[in-house]
Amino acid sequence: MEAGNFAVVQVAEALAKGGVKTVPDIVTGGTDGTGGGLVNVLLGNPIYQEHFKRAASLIASQPPTTS
Repeated sequence: MEAGNFAVVQVAEALAKGGVKTVPDIVTGGTDGTGGGLVNVLLGNPIYQEHFKRAASLIASQPPTTS
């Protein structure tokens, strides 16, 4: 492995260990030809937030597990 590639791997490992988020929750592209990247983000963000709220409430409603 070349030195440059090794450095990239080391940085990626350090970011992962530190819990740094490197991938977005919502990805838009506009590859459908409409060029609506910003519109997709504006529409996708409330959908993502609602999904997160529902998942959190489902987890909170689960009875605690006993070991």
